[in-house]
Amino acid sequence: MNNARNVVAVDLGAESGRLVLCRWNGADGTLEEVHRFPNGAKEVDNHLVWNVDGLWEEIQRGLLKAAAKVHGRMDSVGEITGIQFLPFNTIYQLAAHLEEFPEQWERATQWLTLPEYFHYKLAGVAAAEYTQASTTQLLDVHSRSWSPELAAALGLNLKKFPPIVQAGSVLGKLLPEIGSSVGLADTQVIAPACHDTGSAVAGIPFPHEGMAFISSGTWSLVGTVVLAPVVKTTPAGIKFTNEGGVAGSIRYLQNVIGLWLLQECLREWNGQGRNLTAADLAAQCMDASPDGPHFQADENTYLAPGNMVARINAGLRAAGFPEETRPPELAAIIFRSLARRYAEVVAELGKLSGKSIKRICIVGGGVKNEALNRLTERVTGLEVVRGPSESTAAGNIAVQIAALEKAVTLDQIQGISAKLKFAPSR
Repeated sequence: MNNARNVVAVDLGAESGRLVLCRWNGADGTLEEVHRFPNGAKEVDNHLVWNVDGLWEEIQRGLLKAAAKVHGRMDSVGEITGIQFLPFNTIYQLAAHLEEFPEQWERATQWLTLPEYFHYKLAGVAAAEYTQASTTQLLDVHSRSWSPELAAALGLNLKKFPPIVQAGSVLGKLLPEIGSSVGLADTQVIAPACHDTGSAVAGIPFPHEGMAFISSGTWSLVGTVVLAPVVKTTPAGIKFTNEGGVAGSIRYLQNVIGLWLLQECLREWNGQGRNLTAADLAAQCMDASPDGPHFQADENTYLAPGNMVARINAGLRAAGFPEETRPPELAAIIFRSLARRYAEVVAELGKLSGKSIKRICIVGGGVKNEALNRLTERVTGLEVVRGPSESTAAGNIAVQIAALEKAVTLDQIQGISAKLKFAPSR
């Protein structure tokens, strides 16, 4: 037993799966978890079934991570891209597709993400918009161009990568056949910030100086706008991501679980014949204290659907608190736990970015949850300002107006966003 080897174990549990890499030197070995993902049976036609296709995708992603670790590429990938390792990053999708359907890659002239494909359908122009491209984990965060090193490592031909354009680029006019069919001849097609959070942040109507943001919804994106990438990790290993923003900015953020926790509880409760809504529960939690029972909201165990009440109660027990099944009380615990997680991330953002954060702007559908807004303000000790619930649409439009008005700076785009108001619903 003198041969050094690298061995990977795939461990599939009832609620989560993981891939563990062992570096065996011939005498002993070191184990390292390289990939973890949620798992859980789903009910289909009155039968509990495993998501076999999803498990296979996660196993492939884990093997890609293990290979990068073995060949010493994992750290360099983070340094090149500045992007948090997440299972849905495009780099994994392309690598898996290339392995499964190599003939399709060979036949393809170019590859596009979904919003860019629709731009191509509208204007006949194949281009990668910067904010969207930055999230693929194939972009060099420093040069803001496709990484030849990563493309070569994955066997991807750079000639098939579309040219990168900035948010606010005019791609051309609607194709004549489309313009005439919809009555919009001579209409220009403008690339907004194609990434939804990129547009949501562009739609914030307040100056970014001294401010963090939370794009709040099913999931939460907690971050701040900086002018240059911050490629760092915390001593605890918490990783933040550098996503492209408008006007040359960077959205330095972390993906955090959001109101998915409550949504899953509601699905469970209402499946039992109750008639509960998120709005009603939030209204009952308006005076919830920042002190009280809470759990670690960002554990991977909460990512899978189903049995959320039981899983949260397991988290409460692990944190030393009693179980809770009453909907209003459990909703308050969820909001308190989310607010505590937001506070942790915002504090780390300030340390790593060097920004003195004085206030938080909340945008997205979650801004309507005033109970969570209030707890976030009280737990963080920072002023919380409310942005638009439809911030993604507002930011998309603001970038297009800025392009037409030749307004190119971040402040100019923010100024346009501040002037946009949604008409009252009828």
